[in-house]
Amino acid sequence: MPVLAGYENVRNFIACVAHGMLIGVFDESDGTKLLYAAQVALTIANQERKTRDTGSEDPSPSSKPGTPHPTPSNPPDSQQGVASKG
Repeated sequence: MPVLAGYENVRNFIACVAHGMLIGVFDESDGTKLLYAAQVALTIANQERKTRDTGSEDPSPSSKPGTPHPTPSNPPDSQQGVASKG
């Protein structure tokens, strides 16, 4: 069985498990657990690939330092410019 490391290996692992289930090497319970492990490994491999492609830990734009968060410049209930009564 291929090692669950790297995109291609995970794909090959899935193919092996599916084939093993078809020919009766793995029963449904074991096959399901193996395919779940492959799904987790594939998720990690995809995240690592995205990280490598973008060069950051979290590719979402809102997490980049220095990115301003949208805020209204003058909220409707703002009291700017209104003199307070004393």
